[in-house]
This record gives sequence, structure tokens and C-alpha cells, in this order.
Amino acid sequence: MTMSRVDAEHLASEHLQAKADQRDAFVILSDKTIEDPLGWVFFYQSREFIETGKATARLVGNAPILVRRDTGELRVLGTARPVEDYLEAERARSDAP
Repeated sequence: MTMSRVDAEHLASEHLQAKADQRDAFVILSDKTIEDPLGWVFFYQSREFIETGKATARLVGNAPILVRRDTGELRVLGTARPVEDYLEAERARSDAP
């Protein structure tokens, strides 16, 4: 299985919507997406914050989502370290490129 970016983003979006209190509560920030040989790392924010800039609507601690290119597996990364550290750990875990 080889994932496309479009399919990976759709999978990440479905994951976010399943966790949302309301439809379209979270929006993937496509321009912030990191493409890596392992897959894509998607960042997101609340729709309300994006549309209004209201500070109380801003998400904090929202860990980016990795969708693996080879398997389509979705992994929620952490926020304590740089994203590259989590990607390196994923590579080591699976002997990925």
C-alpha cells in the first residue's frame, strides 16, 4: 500500500472529526504539513480560531499527526520535543527510511 498525500490528509481529517464536539471543529493546516519519506505530518487548529483569531478558541497541546506513507497507519506524535525527534523514533521503531 502506498498512500497519497490527499488520502493521508483525508485520513487525518477523519481522525480529528471523530474527536470533535461539532462537525468541522478542527482544520488541518495544509501549508504547515511536513512531507517526509516516512509519511506526512499534519498540524491542525480549531476552525473558530482560524476564522476569528479569538485567543480563547486557540488549541494548545495539539500534537501533530503522522500518517505513514507505506501502511496508512496514523500515529499521534507528541509535543514535548521537536517533530524530527518523533520522526526519528518512528524510523527506529519500524526500520523505515
